Amino acid sequence: MEKLAATALVCTPSYALHLLEVAREHGVEPAKLPVRVTVHAGEPGAGIPAVRARIEEGWGARAYDHAGMTEMGAYGYECAEQAGLHVNESEFIAEIIDPVSEAPAQEGELVLTNLGAPARRRSATAPAIVSVSRARRARAGARSCAWRAASSAVSTTC
Repeated sequence: MEKLAATALVCTPSYALHLLEVAREHGVEPAKLPVRVTVHAGEPGAGIPAVRARIEEGWGARAYDHAGMTEMGAYGYECAEQAGLHVNESEFIAEIIDPVSEAPAQEGELVLTNLGAPARRRSATAPAIVSVSRARRARAGARSCAWRAASSAVSTTC
């Protein structure tokens, strides 16, 4: 990273933390590297305030959350405000449904339908809470979401 003057790191949150340890073991201080942005997906973490703080402090960079599913692809990204994930509504329809009745709900299960071919409708399997807040500079249609740790599962706020 030092040789290439990399300005971005893309990996799971746990790997970013692991790289911090390895770098320090080799006498490298990651915050002094040119990395200024880190993007994380694959596991909860970058949207959890304590984990995000450790990554940002260690790397001296802003840590952004990113979400996707193998079956659907990347569906969520975080903007500069870092107030949660935005569902990419130009490629996905996001719904919150009651997991029992499957009726629309304010709290329930996040279900995404991709608008590509073949169209798929898939549960994100995480409990979700609807909060239709828009980032100040968000494009039309972006719905703000944020991962947060729950006692027994990871949940999503949208």
